[in-house]
Amino acid sequence: MAILMCVNFTSCSEDDDNFPSGAGNDIPKNTVRYQTTDGIIIRLENEDVFGGAELISNTYSTTDGYGTMIFASEVTAIERYAFRDEYTLSSITLPNSVVTIGSCAFEDCSGLTSITLPNSVTNIRNYAFRNCSRLTVVEIPNSVTNIGNEAFEGTVWYNNQPNGNVYAGKVLYKYKGEMAENTSIVIKDGTISIGERAFSSCTNLVNIEIPYSVISISDEAFSYCKGLTSIEIP
Repeated sequence: MAILMCVNFTSCSEDDDNFPSGAGNDIPKNTVRYQTTDGIIIRLENEDVFGGAELISNTYSTTDGYGTMIFASEVTAIERYAFRDEYTLSSITLPNSVVTIGSCAFEDCSGLTSITLPNSVTNIRNYAFRNCSRLTVVEIPNSVTNIGNEAFEGTVWYNNQPNGNVYAGKVLYKYKGEMAENTSIVIKDGTISIGERAFSSCTNLVNIEIPYSVISISDEAFSYCKGLTSIEIP
């Protein structure tokens, strides 16, 4: 398993036949690169899901093995349901203009094995990558300040995270530790956000310390924490 976070992206020219999955910051802002398991273009049910950008070209090259979507303007979002159920999608690289990954945007993309998010992304909404059962490589930059409920549930990447706090960039995404042994938790300094339902149903949690670096606490972060008696918010 590979987990890449907060890395420096590799530079590459647009014409490079060996286009790397980690070059999201170097492709044009009106371009999305992807790969499919069958080497055929993805035919989207709804093309109006890219932050208002109009899709003008969608081709697949047998030379370099990549599909290329070109838009009339910058791609600022991958909106709700954009690629949901696209089971042939195996990897995708987004331009450094995308700010939001919408709810269920890649849900049930069972062939997706890697995702590269550029350092323009700030928000990953609910269920964005839920049940992408083969997703093992997740690259999340520090620009991300919010990760929604169950955004990565059902992925190899999430299931293989060790017990304890699961971080994605500077976001505390989910607590998976054995609460019978951890009634008191100190969130590490440098964390900027606590994800949606991050500690939900941690019934044995008694107290928690939040560092000064945290600037937001998402919805239902401590819902059903019946034993919580002490919390220090800076």
